[in-house]
Order: sequence, then structure tokens, then C-alpha cells
Amino acid sequence: MRFNERVMQRYGSVPQYRLVEDSEIEDDDGRFEVAVQVEGEEVARGRGRTKRAAEREAAELADASLFGGRGVSGGDDADCADARDEAGEEASS
Repeated sequence: MRFNERVMQRYGSVPQYRLVEDSEIEDDDGRFEVAVQVEGEEVARGRGRTKRAAEREAAELADASLFGGRGVSGGDDADCADARDEAGEEASS
């Protein structure tokens, strides 16, 4: 089960992903920093070369924090994109 599905099952809502920082340096592996919030509380932050990579890392860290495991399987970033779409946010990287 993916992170967003676990959150929906336990809390009845999808997690929110928020861009915290963009270094604006093209070759920066940690260019984007994204925070993931569950029920309005920040659970974890992730960094990555793209927004989706940062969201994926944040979801993995949040999953470990909330559920004691790694619920984002196979690096699937559709889970994060679906949550953004449901929240009415742009889903581009």
C-alpha cells in the first residue's frame, strides 16, 4: 500500500505537499525541498533534483515516521502527483 493510501485510510484525508525551497541551480541534486503535511502538521521533508523526487523522498520519510515502514514502493511518484491533483495544485516538476 502506498503512503497516500495509508494516510487516507488512517486519517481520512490525503497528505499535502508544499515546496519549501528551490535553489534554482540546475545541476543541484538537492535543488528542491518539499515538506509533506498530514492533518496540517509537517511530518517530513525531502530533497531532490526534481520536485517529484523531493516529494518521493518526503513521502518515504513520512511513511517511516508515521507507519514504521516504507510504503512508497518502487519509486512510484504517481502517489504524490495524485495528492497534488486532488489538492488542486499544479503537478509539474
